[in-house]
Amino acid sequence: MLTVDGVDKKSKEREIFKSFRGSRGVAGLLGDAFKLWRAFR
Repeated sequence: MLTVDGVDKKSKEREIFKSFRGSRGVAGLLGDAFKLWRAFR
Protein backbone atom coordinates (compact mmCIF):
# COMPACT_ATOMS: atom_id res chain seq x y z
CA MET A 1 0.00 0.00 0.00
CA LEU A 2 1.26 3.46 -0.85
CA THR A 3 1.60 6.02 1.91
CA VAL A 4 2.08 9.78 1.93
CA ASP A 5 3.54 11.30 5.10
CA GLY A 6 2.78 8.03 6.90
CA VAL A 7 -0.92 8.16 5.90
CA ASP A 8 -2.44 5.78 3.35
CA LYS A 9 -3.12 7.27 -0.07
CA LYS A 10 -6.95 6.99 0.03
CA SER A 11 -7.19 8.88 3.34
CA LYS A 12 -4.86 11.58 2.01
CA GLU A 13 -6.97 11.95 -1.18
CA ARG A 14 -10.17 12.26 0.89
CA GLU A 15 -8.54 14.94 3.04
CA ILE A 16 -7.44 16.92 -0.04
CA PHE A 17 -10.87 16.73 -1.72
CA LYS A 18 -12.55 17.75 1.53
CA SER A 19 -10.33 20.83 1.72
CA PHE A 20 -11.13 21.70 -1.94
CA ARG A 21 -14.87 21.42 -1.31
CA GLY A 22 -14.54 23.56 1.80
CA SER A 23 -12.66 26.35 0.06
CA ARG A 24 -14.49 26.38 -3.32
CA GLY A 25 -17.89 24.92 -2.54
CA VAL A 26 -19.72 22.34 -4.63
CA ALA A 27 -21.17 24.92 -7.05
CA GLY A 28 -17.73 26.42 -7.62
CA LEU A 29 -16.23 23.02 -8.37
CA LEU A 30 -19.03 22.20 -10.82
CA GLY A 31 -18.54 25.56 -12.51
CA ASP A 32 -14.81 24.89 -12.81
CA ALA A 33 -15.47 21.44 -14.30
CA PHE A 34 -17.87 22.96 -16.85
CA LYS A 35 -15.33 25.64 -17.84
CA LEU A 36 -12.64 22.98 -18.19
CA TRP A 37 -14.94 20.86 -20.38
CA ARG A 38 -15.72 23.89 -22.60
CA ALA A 39 -12.02 24.72 -22.91
CA PHE A 40 -11.25 21.24 -24.27
CA ARG A 41 -14.25 21.17 -26.60
